[in-house]
Amino acid sequence: MGSKTLVKHVAQLNKPSYIRISGVATPIVHKSEPEFVPFRKYKDGTDCTIFCHGTMVHESLQADFGNDYHVSVVNIPQIKPLPEKEIIQEVKKTGAAIVVEEHSYIGGLAESISSLLSENPVPVKKVCLKDIFPVSIKIEEKDVYKKYGISRNEIIGAVKSVVKKR
Repeated sequence: MGSKTLVKHVAQLNKPSYIRISGVATPIVHKSEPEFVPFRKYKDGTDCTIFCHGTMVHESLQADFGNDYHVSVVNIPQIKPLPEKEIIQEVKKTGAAIVVEEHSYIGGLAESISSLLSENPVPVKKVCLKDIFPVSIKIEEKDVYKKYGISRNEIIGAVKSVVKKR
């Protein structure tokens, strides 16, 4: 889901809102600007669900699991209200979840989904920034995710880890 869609959605809310936009250039996932939905599944799998948003949708879709793991990739573009029913239903199907976001593990999507799933126990792992302030340095864009532990390789490792715990 693009920034244009989010801005239109937030403008209609008519209440205080916050939009995070990445500084990392990311390929477009959609052929045209989609409508706003709080739960959008891009890929259907049976082993693990990857919940993500923003630039991490592309990164999650690009993670290569070969034939070893069949993952669902779901975009959750808002934290509040969280689409709880859909999240629980999806995780019951796969039995494991990871949350990937270009944000701290504190106060974001990972914390919200982990809290929700604590009442519906399944293995959950967070692939997000540690509790640090990211430093703006000259670095290749492809290396930013690796530097902060949110690259495709970390996504693949997290999926392997939670699937073993099912």
